[in-house]
Amino acid sequence: MICKICGNKFFIKRGFKELLKTNHEQNICNKCLDKYGISLSFQKIVLENYDVMIVSMFKRKEKIDYNLFYDEYSKIFISLMMKKGYHVILEDHLYLDDYKIEEIDGISKMLESNLIILCLTVSDYS
Repeated sequence: MICKICGNKFFIKRGFKELLKTNHEQNICNKCLDKYGISLSFQKIVLENYDVMIVSMFKRKEKIDYNLFYDEYSKIFISLMMKKGYHVILEDHLYLDDYKIEEIDGISKMLESNLIILCLTVSDYS
């Protein structure tokens, strides 16, 4: 198989039970999976009336196709949806500054709920 990130050929050992299964590892070699793999980080921001939990999936923004990690992204999203008392918001790359925090505070007041923001990466405007 050919890695969709680096373009190198790689092989996956499979037994008879796994012969027809497909997953993201068939698109990404082990080297790229180790280098660009998902690394969840959690950050909590206390607002005026509610809390926001920011869940980022990658440490930094890379020039890769994040759609290759769609299976993991959807599993994380589904598990976060099960939390009671929270609304889940999806963001691509979240840039946190004072204006964005005020915007998030306004959304939480409008929804009258705590928020969970699931994003690929988080960075500051510093």
